[in-house]
Amino acid sequence: MKLIHTNTNNIKKSLLYIFPIIAVATFTLVLTVIYNIYSISNSSAIDPSTGSNVFTVNAANSLGVSVADSTTLNIQPTSDGAFNSTPLTIYVETDNEYGYTLTMTTTTPNLKRTTPLSDGTVPTIETLASGSSFTSDTFTTNRWGYTLDNTNYYAIPGSVIINPSGTSGNYEDNPNVITFAAKLDNATPSGNYLTTINFIATAKTPADLSGFDAAFIFAGADKLTHDGESYYAMQDLTYSVCSYVATPSSSNIDSYPTITVFDSRDYEKYTIGKLADGNCWLLDNLRLGGDSPIALTPADTNIASNWTLPASGTTCFTESANCDNSGNLTHTGYTVAAVDASYSNEEATYRSDYINIKGKTGNYYNYCATTAGIICNSDQNVDNSKYDVCPSNWKIPSYDNVSTSYSYLYNVSYSQSIINFTNALRTTLVGIQSHGTRYEPGNRGDYWMSSAMSDGPAARYMYVDGNIINMETINYRFYGNSIRCVSRQTISDLTYMQDFASLSSTDKTDVINSMLPETTYTLKDKRDNQDYTIAKLKDGKVWMTKNLNLAGGTALYSDTSDVPSGYPSSASTPYYRLPESSTHSSAMANRATIYNSNSNDCNSDIGCYSFYSYAAATIESGTYITEDNEDAPYSICPAGWRLPTSRTAESNYQTESDYYKLAKAYLGASMNGTAISGSSSFYDNLGPDTVANFQTSGLIPYNFTKVDHTNGFYWSSTRMAATSPDYSLFMIFSKTNWLGGGIQTATSDMNNADLAVRCLLK
Repeated sequence: MKLIHTNTNNIKKSLLYIFPIIAVATFTLVLTVIYNIYSISNSSAIDPSTGSNVFTVNAANSLGVSVADSTTLNIQPTSDGAFNSTPLTIYVETDNEYGYTLTMTTTTPNLKRTTPLSDGTVPTIETLASGSSFTSDTFTTNRWGYTLDNTNYYAIPGSVIINPSGTSGNYEDNPNVITFAAKLDNATPSGNYLTTINFIATAKTPADLSGFDAAFIFAGADKLTHDGESYYAMQDLTYSVCSYVATPSSSNIDSYPTITVFDSRDYEKYTIGKLADGNCWLLDNLRLGGDSPIALTPADTNIASNWTLPASGTTCFTESANCDNSGNLTHTGYTVAAVDASYSNEEATYRSDYINIKGKTGNYYNYCATTAGIICNSDQNVDNSKYDVCPSNWKIPSYDNVSTSYSYLYNVSYSQSIINFTNALRTTLVGIQSHGTRYEPGNRGDYWMSSAMSDGPAARYMYVDGNIINMETINYRFYGNSIRCVSRQTISDLTYMQDFASLSSTDKTDVINSMLPETTYTLKDKRDNQDYTIAKLKDGKVWMTKNLNLAGGTALYSDTSDVPSGYPSSASTPYYRLPESSTHSSAMANRATIYNSNSNDCNSDIGCYSFYSYAAATIESGTYITEDNEDAPYSICPAGWRLPTSRTAESNYQTESDYYKLAKAYLGASMNGTAISGSSSFYDNLGPDTVANFQTSGLIPYNFTKVDHTNGFYWSSTRMAATSPDYSLFMIFSKTNWLGGGIQTATSDMNNADLAVRCLLK
């Protein structure tokens, strides 16, 4: 709700009185306030500029607008017209984080003569076409107008916004100045002239904003303050925040959405831009690193565990010396990690086509430092790095022609136009660092990619010079190249389990890489809006860590469930509709049934869940299998997820059984078959009651008759149709006495058994 409040006590008549020799003008100002109503109190205050009594409104989430009581304009007319002006300061105070707009309005743009009473006026200056303005030299005689820049004068309009960009703050920090001017000759009769002007401050909302500011506010991000400056953190510019910002056209290379941000690790300021590929890019070379080592964490850096970036130096960029993380020379080989910040404050050279931008050189990084200590040694054969020294939610661009790569930006988004690509990305030509020397500064720019070479001690980088863009170039890993970062998909960008299904393979990999090991994240199931926890467990795969609780009678469509495509939720007929739930098991081996735990079976820690027959778990797609160790093609899982597999034969359970590989990841050499007895370590690592339990990140055991928190029974997708037509495989593990406190990853049971379901990310 908004309210217009006028303080009539402080309105005073202001006159323009013209004498034959001297004229004095004062203006009546009606103070108008628009604010959100919360707790309102009116008070008087002192104008910090003039000491005059002004009106303010103090309120939570409020706006207060004030002006001096009067302003005086002295003019001594001449035969050819005398010009003069006077400024008026309008103060606005607000605690609204989105800022405000200040508008000047009037219904009487002509100054009307009132003393002596007459019909005479001083009109506003003439209105020119296309918003053209006057200067003090071209100002129309016997007219008045206004200026915001003391150069361009305009006619007094019905309404004009004084601060189009909006702002927020207090009286002293955010004054708004408008200057009124008049030009008079001897033809203007003497007298008092009067008009009324309204100043309206309007609180802005997120809907009024655009670009990165609106995106950050919509995402609920807060600014960081350092040395008196406030900016959003680059780490808070997630892929989702970037998606809120409009994507520019490929021809828009000079004015596209940009914003200045802090890197929360060292408060360095960077420019971020959204380019034609729809991604947000770092438009400056990374400058992380300095005289002291920097402790990095997964909270601020694209890494999976804590790592320390070494202090910078110039001696470690060579194949003949290895440096430890303190920069000390050790033994022959390739560098461990090296950063050179000696040129970081130098002005960078951009392509000559892009003449309006200047920047800093940034630091040089060898590949070990670039990948945060992951890919370092000459004999380390690794194709790609998942992690690097970019801020969290960002990454080193990929090599392949995928959406977050230099190649895609160049080949697709900017149609192989070298000028458009380099101008948009603002590539710098700062050379490389090697053997203690900076080579070819001003002639070339070399930027690491997240692609090492598995057949040698090299890594890929993008090469830029005045006429060439090369994406196929390789350098030794000890070379020092520049780093740019691109925003990436992370788990924080997802809301639903089904969101995984719509990701490209690259984005899906980015999301999985962003998940900390054995840490739970919560997503919803679109089908019923229930919350589920998921985790990347020790086998490297992403598992549901709560049992599926999809109710009986649910209609399954391909856009939300693991069923064949072509059955969107907008269609009247689903691919499959689950049978209604019941509180008793079915004796029919191939019938889809759902058992609901009742209130007596619920556990205070893990709630109530449903249990499914094999036919229900596989939506009957497994009932037609005729061979052993074959998997049902579809399941009750969300779209993008599936039932885990199981196997009985040693020849394939080690490579094809999801349950076996999960158990093996936790039990190691102890798990040399599909079963192990007398050990509770699997449960201890995956259950809810032990120190090493990852909270609820692992499998929680269930009994098929009720929740007893001791035994776990979980369907796989695998049938034993040839040898046991009515049986399918499941995994069982026990905390207490079942199998002596052990695990079997391949156990068969009747298809009509009601077991729990966990889903695995495809």
